[in-house]
Amino acid sequence: MAERAGVGSILSQTFALAARNALALFGLALLFAALTRALDWAAFGSDPFVFLPIPAPKRIDPLLAEMLQQCADELIQLGVSAAMLWLLLSGTTSRYAHSRDGAGVIDPLVAYCLILWGVVSVTFVLQYVDALHPSTPATFAGAAATVVWGVATLYASIALWVTVPVIIVERLEAFAAFKRSWALTKGNRGAIFGVVLVLLAGTTVPILLLRSAGGYSLTHPLPIPLWSPVGAVSLLLQLSIIVLFAASTAVFYWELRKVKDGA
Repeated sequence: MAERAGVGSILSQTFALAARNALALFGLALLFAALTRALDWAAFGSDPFVFLPIPAPKRIDPLLAEMLQQCADELIQLGVSAAMLWLLLSGTTSRYAHSRDGAGVIDPLVAYCLILWGVVSVTFVLQYVDALHPSTPATFAGAAATVVWGVATLYASIALWVTVPVIIVERLEAFAAFKRSWALTKGNRGAIFGVVLVLLAGTTVPILLLRSAGGYSLTHPLPIPLWSPVGAVSLLLQLSIIVLFAASTAVFYWELRKVKDGA
C-alpha cells in the first residue's frame, strides 16, 4: 500500500465491509434508534415515532431539554459505535495485544466514551448558552468560542479516529490509545476528513432533498412521521451513516497499521 491511505480505496473497502456485516451492524443501529427514542420520550417528552424528534418537556426549559437530549443521544451513539467496532474487529489479532479475549477492554472503552462525550457535550452547552441571550456582545463572543471549540473538537476527533480499534485490538488503556491513534493518523488525517465528508454528504444531501420533495421546510425543520416515505428513508440514511462510520474506522485502522507498522 502507498504511504498515505487513499480516499477512494478506503470508501470501497468501507462499503464492502459494511455489506458483509450489514445484518449485525444495522441491528445495532436500530438498537441505537430504539434506545435514543425511548430515552428521549421518557425524559424529554419527544415523540418517538418521528424523524428528528423535538423535546416537549413539562418541567424544564425547552432549550435546556434539547441540549440534554443531544448529550444523551451522543453518549448512546458512542456506545453503539464501540459495539459495532468490537463486532468488526473481534477476530483481529495483534502482536501488541496482551490478551485475545474481552478482558481489559470494557473499562478503557467506557473511559473513551465518557471522555469523548464530555468533549462533544461542551459544544452543546456552548450552543445552549448562545441561544439564551441572542444578539448581545456576550453571545457573539460565545458564538466565536463555539466555532473555535467546534474546529478543535473536529480536528481532535479526526486525529483520534482509530482510538476504539486500538483499545480493542492492542489492549491499551484510554489515554495510551489516544496517543497511539494520534501517531497512527499522522499524515493521513486529510484522508480521514475526506472520507467523513463524503459519507456525510452522501447521507445528508439525500435527506435534505427528500425533505424538500416532500414539502417539508429546510429552514424550520419539523418532525416527520416515521411511517411516511420521507421519514422512513431519512431514518434509514441516518442509521447508514453510523454503520458506515464504524466500518470506515475499522478499515482505516487496518490500513494505517500496514503503513505505520507493516502489519
